[in-house]
Amino acid sequence: MQTNKIATEITRLSLSRKVTVFVFFLTILAVGLVAVGKLPLEKYPKGQESTHIRIRTGWSSGVAEEAMQKIGLPMEEELSTVRGIKSIHTRSSQTSAEVSISFKRDTDMDVAYREVRDRMERASLRFPDGVDEYRIYKSGGPSQTVCRLSIRYNSDENLYNNIEKNMVRPLQRIDGVADVSFRIRRKGIQIEVDKDRAEAYRLSISRLSSRLRGDNFTLSSGTVIDGGKKYLLKSTSTFHSIEDLRNLPISDTVYLKDIATIRYGIDDMYQDTERWNQMQSAGISVVKESGANTVEVGDAVAAAIEEIKNNPELAQYEINLYQNYGDVIKKQLGSLVNNGLFGACLAAVVLYFFLRQFRLTMVIALAIPLCLFISMTIMFFAGDSLNMTSILGLVICVGLLVDNSVVVAENIHRHYHSGLSRQEACLRGVGEIGLAVTTATLTTIIVFLPSLLVGGEMRFMLYQLALPVVSALLASLATAIIFIPLCVYLTAGANHPDESHPKKTKRDTIRKALATIYNCT
Repeated sequence: MQTNKIATEITRLSLSRKVTVFVFFLTILAVGLVAVGKLPLEKYPKGQESTHIRIRTGWSSGVAEEAMQKIGLPMEEELSTVRGIKSIHTRSSQTSAEVSISFKRDTDMDVAYREVRDRMERASLRFPDGVDEYRIYKSGGPSQTVCRLSIRYNSDENLYNNIEKNMVRPLQRIDGVADVSFRIRRKGIQIEVDKDRAEAYRLSISRLSSRLRGDNFTLSSGTVIDGGKKYLLKSTSTFHSIEDLRNLPISDTVYLKDIATIRYGIDDMYQDTERWNQMQSAGISVVKESGANTVEVGDAVAAAIEEIKNNPELAQYEINLYQNYGDVIKKQLGSLVNNGLFGACLAAVVLYFFLRQFRLTMVIALAIPLCLFISMTIMFFAGDSLNMTSILGLVICVGLLVDNSVVVAENIHRHYHSGLSRQEACLRGVGEIGLAVTTATLTTIIVFLPSLLVGGEMRFMLYQLALPVVSALLASLATAIIFIPLCVYLTAGANHPDESHPKKTKRDTIRKALATIYNCT
């Protein structure tokens, strides 16, 4: 058969080019070792974690509806023109407006990020005066959280400023970090308006907010050139004390103190408190960008925390990095790798139990690491990563990698013991079952064909599982036809075994018994 001739000729070529074949496979092993060291470690495949971008614009309007009308809707209208949007969600609060955009799976997130920045520049022209600078986060929610920290402290009036200056800002500068959020009960000026009194004076909350913003601002007022020097002018109007606020005139006869209670302290509505080891604590969460590597960002954050602990301004705080998803991923992947190694060793033991020949068992067992290295090399050049899905695929196919090699090696071994020379046994052994092992391998691979026919999330997940499995199985077929015959040729003895050996007699007895049984049926 044509396929048998092709397999035989390939084996003949490998036997005649022994040094070339060994150099080729040693090169694959070397490249595989380098690829394994450079493959990024991730919990999930690249592209699965997030296709989200979040934009937040701060504005202390005091009314959520006003923030939606003047900030949220202009942002939504401009951002809705970005290509590849799957869904867009807008929400507002008393202090900000936020837009969350979910993109389709095949969207280039770098291009999407640039388009979002362009649309936000347009939307900012429609914002009212006094709007804070907007921020764009390339993150997709809780799944993007890399590290969580807890900071134990006693009573500290300057806690918020210390943490923001000496911890949050250094962490924000780390490459791959999208956002650093911290939960601290921060003190501030609280204005509690008496609704009945305000209505009695015919005053609305929006009017009060506008008046407070109008009397508390910092604006650029242009430039003045005098004597060859250029001076920047700035207009400011700020409150210097709580008494200034209390005596703020709202109308001709009404002051703020007449309709509101003003105090400096923690907002009673702020109920988010934490404790760690029976002490007050503040929580910090580090969120990574959608394209950043979780393990690398986690290691960078851990190193930065060690440097931050040496800051004398933070000596009174106890900083604890209690959750690092980078370490969690490394432990999970390490567990899968250990299970795979244990499975490979167990497969070799089972092979030896049935073959009862150490050299032949080791030759077949070599197919496992060789095929895995080839598969991981393909994954490296395909831009993939070592993640839960890809390693699971490799672990699943560990037992399948030796199937072709077992069949080929055993058939060669049988022909050699029947009296053929080493080369003739290799050629005939591969020629007889070349079509069988090729067909068996292709029927296993074709199971993953539907991954090319479906779309969306299912296609993405099937591809991530199919790439390591298919590449490893194809590598096992090539190894069985090219590498295994050469190894069996080199490890087989120059002389044929003694035909009167007890093992030979025992095998012949079993074969005769089986032949008699099958002939009778």
